[in-house]
Amino acid sequence: MNVRIEGRDMFMGIIPVNLTEIGKNSYQAPLIYGSCSSGYMVWQAIVSFEVNGIEKFTIFEFLADSDS
Repeated sequence: MNVRIEGRDMFMGIIPVNLTEIGKNSYQAPLIYGSCSSGYMVWQAIVSFEVNGIEKFTIFEFLADSDS
């Protein structure tokens, strides 16, 4: 399984996420990502994995608002 973080609406770079397995189907990873000075930044975590030899992926979106 591979995970990367990217900005949804603006390019903020590609942030690789280095997962550590902590149990069956449980992972953890440290992550530092930025907020946008516009006060509204949506990130997406793209998770890719293999099922029966076929690569698949899913996307999770999350908001990282600025307090300014």
